[in-house]
Amino acid sequence: MEFTYNNSYHSSIGMTPYEALYNQRCRTLLCWFESGKRLVLGLEVVQHTTKKVKLIQEKMKVEQSRQNNYQIKHLRKYVFHPSHVIKLGNVQEIPLVKVVWKWTLDDNATWELES
Repeated sequence: MEFTYNNSYHSSIGMTPYEALYNQRCRTLLCWFESGKRLVLGLEVVQHTTKKVKLIQEKMKVEQSRQNNYQIKHLRKYVFHPSHVIKLGNVQEIPLVKVVWKWTLDDNATWELES
């Protein structure tokens, strides 16, 4: 759903949200057909497409398992060391707050002592 929204033309901005954000068209391998056009595909085309999809699924599964193995292999239990503690310097409290007065613009905000 998000992909469709980001790649559909919006007349208010004159482009797709993806183009507005990244200043380029979305690069996708999907083939979009005009709505209303109907194509009768032969059995060979459907079988070829099905084989390609299965091949891609297998490659994705292999890659995901490889990535999981890599991540698990590189996980280590954290060992505490005193040098890992960050010591705070002189911490000072500044009792000032910015006050925006009711019925005024943000430009009229003032800094006041916190009471």
